[in-house]
Order: sequence, then structure tokens, then C-alpha cells
Amino acid sequence: MTWRREEWVGAVKQSNLSTTVKAVARIYADYADPMGRSWVLRDTLCSEASVSDTSAKRALQALVRDGWLTVSERAGRGRSTLYLLRVPARKGGSQRPLKGGQFDPPTIRQVIASAGSEAS
Repeated sequence: MTWRREEWVGAVKQSNLSTTVKAVARIYADYADPMGRSWVLRDTLCSEASVSDTSAKRALQALVRDGWLTVSERAGRGRSTLYLLRVPARKGGSQRPLKGGQFDPPTIRQVIASAGSEAS
């Protein structure tokens, strides 16, 4: 399954997120790989989104809280955390499908499982 950057960015634009949160979300999208995984150092985030460290931290917390980003791997000091970009679930818990019937990007476990089955 391929992650669709333009659709995620479009969903963010149409959301009721603040301008700052949308700017930070866009940076995560810019750095995302084809599977919808993104890791950005806070210094890079602040510089490219033109926000303070405090604003970047609050925006990131809002994106995680609201379901736009999911923490995949926590990083240590001086390293960035890996996030999965997602369209938040609808009420009732189902994933919101992207255009063309695609759903949110797969989790790391799904990626590893599919890689293992392809190797067989």
C-alpha cells in the first residue's frame, strides 16, 4: 500500500487545525517516505515552519492528540522520533479512507510482516 502525500496534505488543509499546526504538519509530510513515515529534528521543524520551539512542540502534541501523527519509535537525545502520518479515525473507530479506497498508511508491524511474507 502506498501512502498518498497530496491526499494527507489536502485533508490537513480542510481540517480545523490552526495555521501553525497545519504548517508543522506540512513539514512532516515533506519529510515522509513512500510509506508515510516521517522523522524530523525539532530544529529543522522550527526553521522550516518558521515557528518557535514551544510552538513546534505544541503543534506536534496537537497532531498526535488529534490522530494525524502516530508515534512509531521514540528516539533518544539528539535523534528524531519516527511518526506515521494518518488521517484521523472517524467516530466509531474506523479508519477514514483516502481517495481511491486506500486507507491510512500501514503500521510498522504491517510493513515488517508484508516484507517477511514477500521474502518467502
